[in-house]
Amino acid sequence: MRNRISSILWGIFWLLLGVLIVGKVFDLWEFKLFFEGWWTLILIIPCGIGMIKYGFGVGSTIGFVLGVLLLMTYQVPDIITTSMVWQLVLPILLIVIGLNVILKSLFGVKRDLLKRIRQYERREYAAVFASQRITPEGPFYGCETNAVFGSSIIDLRGSEINEDILISTTSVFGGVDLYVPSNVNVKASSTSIFGGTENKVKKNPDAKTTVYVTSVNLFGGVKIR
Repeated sequence: MRNRISSILWGIFWLLLGVLIVGKVFDLWEFKLFFEGWWTLILIIPCGIGMIKYGFGVGSTIGFVLGVLLLMTYQVPDIITTSMVWQLVLPILLIVIGLNVILKSLFGVKRDLLKRIRQYERREYAAVFASQRITPEGPFYGCETNAVFGSSIIDLRGSEINEDILISTTSVFGGVDLYVPSNVNVKASSTSIFGGTENKVKKNPDAKTTVYVTSVNLFGGVKIR
């Protein structure tokens, strides 16, 4: 659903931009493509759509707020100045991180669930300056994977998932692609700085098990299919 909304928003943006330019050509209205502070849209638009697509990630939220503040320094310089914006960067970062932690604690993976999950049977994988494809067979109880300047593909469609499991991922300038069987549900949460987690798995009302995915993304991301 979020992917669809973000695609629609991108379509509306390009459509509106085209209409404005056509109107200017026919002298129907005045329109300046490069107005004062136009470059801040490079931050505002992608980060805003990223917030809709991936949720309120740390990176996208900070980028959006910073872009809006910088635009205000051009449009209303009497209210906010560039020096004020840079002084606000640190407190904004702390506020966003704090809200992210609070929301994760309230709505993320519950502590009692983590106690039930078989931590000792979880597997560990790493792709550092490399790529890997993991296709575990038989019973699977979760894993932890790190993709640092690399990519990791975890294909669980041939695995047996008989209980709730937890998959933890870390992506730093890398990416993780996770494929799950059709008989499970997926609940994902992430802390992201210029990245995100994309869950394309549709909810299965008949599923008896849930795959919980928690991820940390720095200029990277996770795609769940």
